[in-house]
Amino acid sequence: MLPLNGKIFLLLLIGVTLYMFSRRAYFLIRLLQLGKPENRSDQLGKRLKYALGQVLTERCTTKNVSKGDYAGIGHMLLFYGFSLFLISYIFHIAEGLYAKLSPAIFGVTFNNLFFLCIDIAGLIVIAVIIWAAIRRYIIKPDRLEPTLEAGVILIVVFSLMLLNYVAEGFRLLAGARPFADWSFVGIGFSNFFVQLGLRENSHVLFWIFWWLHIAIVFGFSIYVLYSKHLHILASHFNLFFHSMAPKGSLQPIEGLQKAEGLGVSKIREFSWKQLLDLYACTECGRCTANCPASISGKPLRPRDIIHNLKTYLLASGNDLLVHKDQGARDKAIDQPLVQGRVVTQDELWACTTCHACVEVCPVDIEHVERIIDFRRNLVMKEVEFPSEVKPLFRDLEMYGDTHGKGPSYRADWAVGLPVKTAKEKSNFEILY
Repeated sequence: MLPLNGKIFLLLLIGVTLYMFSRRAYFLIRLLQLGKPENRSDQLGKRLKYALGQVLTERCTTKNVSKGDYAGIGHMLLFYGFSLFLISYIFHIAEGLYAKLSPAIFGVTFNNLFFLCIDIAGLIVIAVIIWAAIRRYIIKPDRLEPTLEAGVILIVVFSLMLLNYVAEGFRLLAGARPFADWSFVGIGFSNFFVQLGLRENSHVLFWIFWWLHIAIVFGFSIYVLYSKHLHILASHFNLFFHSMAPKGSLQPIEGLQKAEGLGVSKIREFSWKQLLDLYACTECGRCTANCPASISGKPLRPRDIIHNLKTYLLASGNDLLVHKDQGARDKAIDQPLVQGRVVTQDELWACTTCHACVEVCPVDIEHVERIIDFRRNLVMKEVEFPSEVKPLFRDLEMYGDTHGKGPSYRADWAVGLPVKTAKEKSNFEILY
């Protein structure tokens, strides 16, 4: 247990961490409130069951496991392992304030079993981190980008695992038994430290590494809200608020007669759920890897659309909040996203609306609906669309079909085929 001044410092550290975390979280929530209202509060029981099922079983990541791509299994192991460490951090912090609030409060057997599981989990997490680093920076699959930010996260998590073993080893060396009789990795480290002649300073060294460990934990909890790993928190909510509509269905345009709601051109014209999608993106690249337009060489990269919108939202967030009153909506700060090249028309029109990106997304991001909203604005408000679709629009407007023939020719395709028309047989289940 910490001395009084140590307890005071720990409480101050907790207070600063909570303040910085809350301040950033408040900013992110306010950005979501810039979006238009959207009802995602129906069928709460089904939503909760779905979200818990996806997260607790890690179905959201393992559903994409295939031959040659086992990343989902690695993510599952990392999730379970790190979740166990989160519980251990709660114990460590509580124990620093009051010695009896360790896992030993539930008995010696639970205590030993808990730290045995922690040791095993740490080895698994280290193995996953090493493999993830090799895969991202050496093997380099197309769907992953070897960014510096991803490397920082890997180093931080690896460091937390290593510091846990070092602190555990010094704690055992300082005589803190029977706290972890089954802690085989910690015992191995303590024996190693004996060989180094560190027994006499083990108590001091334990607290040095304990503080370093806790400081990185607190720093990491704040950094998550500023990094691409914001999805660690946002994805759970995104899964809860996922679309309950039939797959492939589109949102109807409300206010069409008044020329309102004609798609999206600015960030504040998205719904709050569409903005939450941006936070939830894991940047795993599965959407792009499975996009037929991207595979065939078209300029569309679904991940890039989500990433670029997120970057724009966070970069301009402060100004957007300052100018959120109605009179400032058309000011230069809220530039059209397509003309401003956050998203390009070539990207938008390359989409086949097949929903492959939505289907494989581990956190249920709705890429296609966002692209459709951009297209609606370009067509119905800006009157901008590729020349290739002009004949299609003309035929739809003049003839009501895509063939430019009219209703009287609609059944010509069935002439000579053993297919009855609706005029010949009015009682039918399927209409071709």
